[in-house]
Amino acid sequence: MIFAPFSDAKFAWSTTFIIDFYFTGIIVIALIAATIFRQQGKNIAVAGLCVLISYIAYQASLHNDAEKIAQEYVERKSIEEAEIYVMPQPLSPFHWKAIIKSSEMYYISYINLKSEAVFMVSEMPSFFEKIKKIIDRLINYSG
Repeated sequence: MIFAPFSDAKFAWSTTFIIDFYFTGIIVIALIAATIFRQQGKNIAVAGLCVLISYIAYQASLHNDAEKIAQEYVERKSIEEAEIYVMPQPLSPFHWKAIIKSSEMYYISYINLKSEAVFMVSEMPSFFEKIKKIIDRLINYSG
C-alpha cells in the first residue's frame, strides 16, 4: 500500500515472480562487475539498470501475451462478466497462471508461452455458487 495511511488502494504490475533468478542475476552480475571494475562502476551500474528495465519490459509484454490467451479462452467459451488475472510463475518468464473469474465459476489454467500450450487445470464453482447449492440441498432435504 503505497499511499498508506491516506489510501488503502493496492497497486501491482504482476510481471515478476517474487523469486526471479534472472532478475536477481542481472543485479548481482552488475554489482560484481561494478566492484571489480571500480573505474567504470557508475557506467556498469547504469548498464545493469538498463538491462533490468529491459527485462521487466519484456516480462510486461509476456504478461500481455498470456492475458490475450486467457481473453481468447473467455471469448471461445462465451464466459460472461469475466475478470482475468494473470500471474507469473517460478523459474521461467514464459510460465504464467491465469485465473478467470466469472459470476458462476473460476477457471484456472497454466500457460507456457514458449510452446503456446495452455493447460486447463480446473473449473471451480464460485464461493457464492457453492453456498447456494448447499442451501438448495438443505431446503430440498428438509422438505
